[in-house]
Amino acid sequence: MQNQQTHDILPDQSHDERARQAFAQSLKLHLASKVVQGNRDVYERRVRPDFERQQGRPPQDRREVATGMQDEP
Repeated sequence: MQNQQTHDILPDQSHDERARQAFAQSLKLHLASKVVQGNRDVYERRVRPDFERQQGRPPQDRREVATGMQDEP
């Protein structure tokens, strides 16, 4: 895990601030590697086929995708 670069103009980080930064970085990595891929799988397997069955065409924009994704767990 890469820590924030130090610079004379930046304040020194406390232990709690470093811990918050580490948590935020870890959460971002988890979301990017696990959750986003899971969303893609749900879209490809359920949302897009359902939308195409109902509308007769694939979703045209992110709003149409979001409408279908809202009903998924």
